[in-house]
Amino acid sequence: KKTKTSSPPSSAQPQTAALSLDAGKKLVYDRGCLMCHSFGGIGGQFAPSFDGIGSRRSEEYISERISNAELLLGKSGREYGGRGLVMPPSSLTDADIANISTYLSSLK
Repeated sequence: KKTKTSSPPSSAQPQTAALSLDAGKKLVYDRGCLMCHSFGGIGGQFAPSFDGIGSRRSEEYISERISNAELLLGKSGREYGGRGLVMPPSSLTDADIANISTYLSSLK
């Protein structure tokens, strides 16, 4: 006879969210996102600032932009020089993208 397992207590959710935020922040810095994006006046000028991005865009939007970056054409063709891409190709995993999106959407 199988025993029914209960869901973890609701206090586990904030801990998971905190871990995702920490992992996302680390990835933003470690993967060089600030070479093109800026945060707090520090970083590149090629791409949108991360300041308040969570107030401007949903977590889903951010995730889709990162996931499909190689397929999106820049508006002016000036982004990243002659390549005309919004973001350079990355080797981010789905989990990486989820963590980055969680972190960026927290920046209100």
